[in-house]
Amino acid sequence: VDATVVINKIGGDTTAAVNNTDVNKNIANLSTADVTVDAYDRADISSHIGTLSVGVGAGEGAGVGAAGAGDRNTVDRDTTARIVGKDDGSTVLNAQDVHVDALGYTSVYLSESGVAAGASALAGAGVTGSVSVDRFTSNTTALVSQVKGTVNDLIVYADRLANVEAYNNAIALSGGIFSGSVSVGVTDVEDTSHTNAELSKVELAAANNQSGEVRVLAENHTQLGTELSGDALAISIGGAAGIAVGNINTEAQVGAKVDNAIIGSEEKEFAEFTAEAKNYTYNRYQNIAVGAGSLLGVAVGKGAMNINTGTAVEVLNSSAYAKEINVNALEKRTINTDMVGVGVGALNVGVNVMYTNIGTDMKSSYSYDDGSKSYDNSDFATMVN
Repeated sequence: VDATVVINKIGGDTTAAVNNTDVNKNIANLSTADVTVDAYDRADISSHIGTLSVGVGAGEGAGVGAAGAGDRNTVDRDTTARIVGKDDGSTVLNAQDVHVDALGYTSVYLSESGVAAGASALAGAGVTGSVSVDRFTSNTTALVSQVKGTVNDLIVYADRLANVEAYNNAIALSGGIFSGSVSVGVTDVEDTSHTNAELSKVELAAANNQSGEVRVLAENHTQLGTELSGDALAISIGGAAGIAVGNINTEAQVGAKVDNAIIGSEEKEFAEFTAEAKNYTYNRYQNIAVGAGSLLGVAVGKGAMNINTGTAVEVLNSSAYAKEINVNALEKRTINTDMVGVGVGALNVGVNVMYTNIGTDMKSSYSYDDGSKSYDNSDFATMVN
């Protein structure tokens, strides 16, 4: 029996902040005054694990190989850029251009394999399992609050980028007069990140009439690629079962908020005021299960994909004066799914079940009806766990 387990966790925070501080309070010429507050955070995980187990039986003894490979990866980072004044609103912010930018970037590349082989003249068995559990719970925040002053451009921008590639393979081989192989591959991914941009409790005058802009922007880009396979092969008189189970839960939330803000005036307005939130999610999912045996081949592929992301823009209790005013919320979801189940044997079974939810919570069990018989997938959560 051989097993390899890897646990990766990246926590903590990255913060760029100006707190309770007057900025360019008495400046006479704004054209020479720019203010930039940037927080940039990058978390990278590159994990490649594999386990090989070979069992060989002498004479009439049994040859048994058992292998396991597993990893758990967690990214829980807070990335914050902010300018926050005193509670009484007396803090001054004067500048030509103000940029408050928070960027959180997560890059994860995972590959794992469990390979087991058992052989002898009489009996051989191969059992393998490969499990990957991944959690992403980061927060990315850009904030300007409790200040007053004069600006030409003000950009409050929160941007989160996540690129996740997970490859999971479980392979079991057995040979002998009597042989059996079982291979199980499980992948469980959950993304519950938050990205927020906020402008609140401010009073901002335009430096020039119908010139400059105030923009509050929040964006999330999640790209997730998952490839999962469970392959089992039994040679001679035997049976093989290949099982692949995948669970993908994406609930990334994006919000842009303007609250208790006075932006420009009737006498001197900005050229543009924009509050905007964008949420892009791309899921590529591939599930392959193969069971090949001379007597019995069973291949079972089960998958559940849930996209319950949220995107919101709010402008509350505020006044905005601008030649052009834009309040926009955009969400784009793309799903690309491939499932393959192959059962080979005198008796063979190939079953693939895929559940895709959009805008609902992930359930612990599902059922479906193919017209002749009802099926219950209540064991799904148990297999994932």
